[in-house]
Amino acid sequence: MRQQFKVIVGPLAIDRQRQSVRMGSRSLDLTPTEFALLWTLAARPGAVYRRQELLQRVWGKGVYVTLRTVDVHMSKLRHKLRTSANERSLAETVWGIGYRLRDPSS
Repeated sequence: MRQQFKVIVGPLAIDRQRQSVRMGSRSLDLTPTEFALLWTLAARPGAVYRRQELLQRVWGKGVYVTLRTVDVHMSKLRHKLRTSANERSLAETVWGIGYRLRDPSS
């Protein structure tokens, strides 16, 4: 089975092998945790991930972090995914459920 190393969602290009992210022509500087969250969300744009699911996928089992940890990292990621100060981010909160990567094509 061939692994997928690149994902493109709207203006966002994610290269897993190089751990790099570009928003249009701009390179984004993400922490390893932010990158892992973004990669997870980008696998299924528009799909909503619950906090608990993100904890398991990004941090793994046996690691003690709270659900609030996801909120803090997502807040920072949302800020970095804005193209300008007044534009909404591609990463969205789905209140009461979790988070998703907005699919700009829909």
